[in-house]
Amino acid sequence: MTNQHLDMLSEIRARVAAANLTRPMRVRVGYEGSRHIPLIDYGERLDAEVVARTFEQDKPWPRAEMLAHAPSDLRWAIKEIEYLRSRVAALSHFAFAVERVRWALENPELARLERRRAEEAAARQALLAIPIKREGECDSGCRRYATHELITERDGEVVRREQRCEECARVRMAGRQSAMEAGLWPAATMRLEPIARPGGEGERG
Repeated sequence: MTNQHLDMLSEIRARVAAANLTRPMRVRVGYEGSRHIPLIDYGERLDAEVVARTFEQDKPWPRAEMLAHAPSDLRWAIKEIEYLRSRVAALSHFAFAVERVRWALENPELARLERRRAEEAAARQALLAIPIKREGECDSGCRRYATHELITERDGEVVRREQRCEECARVRMAGRQSAMEAGLWPAATMRLEPIARPGGEGERG
C-alpha cells in the first residue's frame, strides 16, 4: 500500500478521524476455543464465533487500526514534541545571544563585546547541532516525507541528488532556475523523480 500522507502527523490524524471515537470504547479479550482474541467492544455483544468472523474479514477496521498504531504513534509524538521543544529553546537562546551582541556593540567595552560574541558563537553552534530532519524526511527540514528526488546534472553527469517533498523540490527548482537565468548559478539540468516508498507500517525516526 502506498503511503498517501505527507507526514506522520497527518497519518495519526487520519487514523483517529477514521476511528470515529464518538462513543465510549473499551478493549477486552474474546475467546475462540482456547485461543485468546483481542476484541474492541463499542456496544455490540459479540461471542467467539462473531469475533472469529470479524478477524477473518478483509475490510478495514478503523478502531483496531488506530489502537494497533497507538504505541508507535505516541512514541513518535513524544519524540517530535521533545525535538520541537529543544529547537525552540536553542532558537530562543541564539536570539537572546544575538541581542546581547547588539547591545554590546551599542555600549562598547572590549572585554564585554568579546564575551558576548563568544556566547553568540556557542549558541549558534548549539543550534546548528540540532538536526533539521530525520531519515526519510525532506532535506529542507519541513518535516514532510521525502517523496521525490531532485537530480541536478551538468555535462550529462549527476552532480547532486536531494531527497525532498514535491512542494519544496519545486520551490528549489524554481529558485535555481532564476539564479541560472541571472548568471548566479552554473548552468545545469534539473529533474524530479518520485521515490518509491515501500508499503506497510513502521515507526518513524
